[in-house]
Amino acid sequence: MDPGNTPSTVESAIDLTVSDEEIAIRNLVELLRARLRDYPELNVLLAGYENSDLDLATALAESVMDWNSTPPLLDGVSFSSHPAPTLMLDKATSAVLRSAALGQIRNKLNANVGGDVINGFFDKGPEYAQWAALLEQTYETKKLRLKMAINLNGSFNGTGIASEYEIVNRMYNTMGSRSPR
Repeated sequence: MDPGNTPSTVESAIDLTVSDEEIAIRNLVELLRARLRDYPELNVLLAGYENSDLDLATALAESVMDWNSTPPLLDGVSFSSHPAPTLMLDKATSAVLRSAALGQIRNKLNANVGGDVINGFFDKGPEYAQWAALLEQTYETKKLRLKMAINLNGSFNGTGIASEYEIVNRMYNTMGSRSPR
């Protein structure tokens, strides 16, 4: 072994490669942050980000898990292989808004001072929940249509998911081909 080509102990102990999946997650987190307009200069009252990168990555993971667990159960997707990245961002946006709504509702505090009602900063829960519900509804419709289209397209080349109708149809075809007694 040539000593000039061997990596140092430190270099071999640290894997400096970044996978395609990690790159995809980073890019999607930035896209999701842009969609939410979650920047310190726009969050005047917060003086920072409303959501951490981990919060956004978790919402994206929820989106991938939802896709992979909804029938028809097609081949699993990942962050880098999702057939509709915009759809994944729709679901993640809904998840972030739903989470923000829960936080807003949990921390809402109204005060009554000398007959004047003062609403706290955490009064956006209902609005966030409404937006989350609207996005979730359109996401579900689009997701089911796309999954059905992918499955139907797969049925022409043998990669689609068979349904119970195939079993029932096969049973009736078999019964019909029997000779009468």
